[in-house]
Amino acid sequence: MNIFETEFAAYISAKKSGQRKEAMKALNAFLEDCKKLDLDAERKVAADFFKQLDADDRAFAYSFPLNSQLLFPVLQAWRAEEPAESWIWRSFAEVASFREYLSTAQGDTLCIEDGASLDDLPIRKALCRALELDPEDHLARVMYIKSMLETLTLLLHDRDAGDDSAAPLIPEEANKIIGQLALLPDTPEKLQLTEKVKQLHPEAELFYQ
Repeated sequence: MNIFETEFAAYISAKKSGQRKEAMKALNAFLEDCKKLDLDAERKVAADFFKQLDADDRAFAYSFPLNSQLLFPVLQAWRAEEPAESWIWRSFAEVASFREYLSTAQGDTLCIEDGASLDDLPIRKALCRALELDPEDHLARVMYIKSMLETLTLLLHDRDAGDDSAAPLIPEEANKIIGQLALLPDTPEKLQLTEKVKQLHPEAELFYQ
């Protein structure tokens, strides 16, 4: 099953044309067809999605039904088998980030158990695993850095709001970000990420001295 020879192509076309009802009709038909697939065919659909679409096209294609009914459950089950391919872990983290975004929009907050590391958060854990398998997976590293930047932003906000428990985590998180940035090739995106961590808070400049 080639994802671009299914109703998925009609979904993307209709969505780009602003035809919301037609787009949802095509997406629902595609998801119904996917329910009839065996495990290997489901995984091929997921692989086509992540390997044949670039990041911008994937971001455009994402929707709650697509993620919750197909991509997330397929990748979650695949990840549980401890695959040795970094793209599976990276893709799981990408889809899980979409779900986390929805949760945050609904008012959930960052929470880890006492004694746990921020890298124990599911998305961060998946990205760490991707980088263990392939240290040259720069897409995974950029995602990891962006995840840490989001966390650093939350920690700084919590500290400024009077949460003393956030303060010790700030230098640790900032140092991790700097260490990961050093492993990226010199690109405009690396420069943008570097500037972002410096701009987050005046104290961030201290970590570069």
